[in-house]
Amino acid sequence: MQRPCQNRFRETLAKNRKNTSFLSANDTNPAQAIVAHDWIRYSGNSHAVYGLIDAMATINETEFGRIVEGIEEDRDLIVRHNPIGTPAETLLWMLMSCLVSFLSLSDNETPCFTGQPDAETYKEAIRFILRNQADPQFDPEPALDRLSQV
Repeated sequence: MQRPCQNRFRETLAKNRKNTSFLSANDTNPAQAIVAHDWIRYSGNSHAVYGLIDAMATINETEFGRIVEGIEEDRDLIVRHNPIGTPAETLLWMLMSCLVSFLSLSDNETPCFTGQPDAETYKEAIRFILRNQADPQFDPEPALDRLSQV
């Protein structure tokens, strides 16, 4: 029999994620504790429900557009406080970092670079992230071009 908090937990996760597995607090054992970082815990009155997220987060064109618009609005502030390279490199680095955070990418899923990255390197990294995480696929080029303008 499911408890009310289990239903609320399932509904909340269902809105945000797909392919979520569930178990009750009574089903836990030490082997599952080893992968605790993959589990979400929802505490009810006197019990807990755990859910395993086994699907990657995705981003759609609207969400991507909002992130890009926010970066464009704060363009001067971002460039002034992050002097890591040219303005284009800085803004594309910021977009890539926002995507990594928004999509909760692990270290294994986050692009890494050899040598000194430039604007084209950041663009390719963003394309790589979106290739696997965009739902549905969309063309990021107009946004990348806007952020690359000086």
